[in-house]
Amino acid sequence: MKKSSWFSGLVLIGWLVLLTALIAPFPLTAVGSQDGGVVIVAKPTEPQSLDPQRDSGGPSSEVQESILETLVLFDHDMNLQPGLAESWEVSKDGLVYTFHLRQGVKFHDGTDFNAAAVKFVFDRSLGLIGGKKNRYIKLLGPLKAVEVVDDYTVKMILDKTFAPFINSLVHTGFAMLSPKAVETMGDRFGRAPVGTGPFKLVEWTKGQRIVMEKNPDYWQAGVPKLDRVVFRILPDSQTRVAALRAGEVNFVLQIPENLYKSLDAAPNIQTIKNRTLRTVFFRFNPMKPPFDDINVRKAFVHYVDAATICQTILEGLHFPATQPTQPPGVWGIAKDIAGYDYAPEKAAQYLEASGWKKAKNGKWMKDGQPLRFSLWTTTHRYPQDSTIAVAVKNLLNQQGLDVEVQTREWGAYRDSIFNKEFGVFLFGAGASTGDVDYVYSILFHESSRYAQGPSKAEQLLDRARTAVDIQERLQLSKEFQTVIRDQYLWFPVYWMSQLLAVSDSVKGFVPREDEKLDFTGIWIQK
Repeated sequence: MKKSSWFSGLVLIGWLVLLTALIAPFPLTAVGSQDGGVVIVAKPTEPQSLDPQRDSGGPSSEVQESILETLVLFDHDMNLQPGLAESWEVSKDGLVYTFHLRQGVKFHDGTDFNAAAVKFVFDRSLGLIGGKKNRYIKLLGPLKAVEVVDDYTVKMILDKTFAPFINSLVHTGFAMLSPKAVETMGDRFGRAPVGTGPFKLVEWTKGQRIVMEKNPDYWQAGVPKLDRVVFRILPDSQTRVAALRAGEVNFVLQIPENLYKSLDAAPNIQTIKNRTLRTVFFRFNPMKPPFDDINVRKAFVHYVDAATICQTILEGLHFPATQPTQPPGVWGIAKDIAGYDYAPEKAAQYLEASGWKKAKNGKWMKDGQPLRFSLWTTTHRYPQDSTIAVAVKNLLNQQGLDVEVQTREWGAYRDSIFNKEFGVFLFGAGASTGDVDYVYSILFHESSRYAQGPSKAEQLLDRARTAVDIQERLQLSKEFQTVIRDQYLWFPVYWMSQLLAVSDSVKGFVPREDEKLDFTGIWIQK
């Protein structure tokens, strides 16, 4: 009996050895494994720089957010959470913020993340290193100095209270950077940033692709699951969709509206539509003719049927801006700001009030000159941007204005905005800090490069920033939103949805209102 049992066991072991030998050449990863894989992302616009203090606009931050990390962050519900700072306290007078840092974190170059690194980053932001201030430094308001308390404690000292301060630290422009890499690489740092994030940059082939690999030493256990994320630069939307259908990419940004519904019905493809905190709008320069005349700005707004544009060109996939503010999800938005209406007769009355008269040929004329201007746009940056610009041009021309559309690629376009070259241009801004102050201070405060001229709202913005009482701040916020509306300084057309598509094999992606592409939870079904 014992001999038979022993012999049977030996035979079983033999079969197991044979079976192991047979399957050894094949992967042992089970179907549905959440480890490994590559996500190939088709994106329309290439970053100008990956140095977050030089550029953290949408095209850049889409990449930076996987490489670099901030002291604080938002969760998927836009609640503030610890990031590289585990906790923080604020002094009773609101002037000193003390941060306790996460220990054991390494930059991708192997150097330590610590209080000295935090001080380096914010000193660089303040222009104390190299004399160049962070492009986004105004978001930190009256930040005066950063002091190291010990290796993992740092104090930030303000000249006066600044209500949006903690929210501002979420911005990628204040991500932590390796001091060693910044000092060693100089201007080349923007081509190869070194942070603490779940992925590290390994390749950037200009005009073609950006490749990130998993950071094996990432401080957060269990993430990321992916081995690689590859961004392919495909400006044309039709090309991006074709690449998805052909299996060349498995994740596509900015799906064109006219293809979204067909993709939604396609096999093996998932479409994603999600509300964002981004507004797409026309911005006026009140210092540049003819828009130095408020009645011309009013006529532009009331001649344009934004609701129809949203329903037709945007196919109802985005949300019409029912009031001239940021989207309702942004903290501090006044919900009762009156909206702009489509009213051609009212528009004509405004022009007549400024001395414009309709000639026999139907053109608006004044002092023998037509009401003529260029409407500027970029392409492939915002949903249907150039198409909307042409549609608005046609609407205005039908009403007797002489309008032409001018287009520039993204980098030159933004530089022209900084240089105040445009009278009116199409633009978009997302409240990446979740706070009402972010977009308004960028667009309407004279300290910003994006500002187009002095605004009566500036003093209200400054007062709201320093208000300690929340109700006082909300009231001041409503007042400056009212001023911006009454002065017709911008014309919000729609509140943007994020339209994405992924292959069925891509699992675990969760869209966010702040449009952040969080790849840490993604895995590839095998």
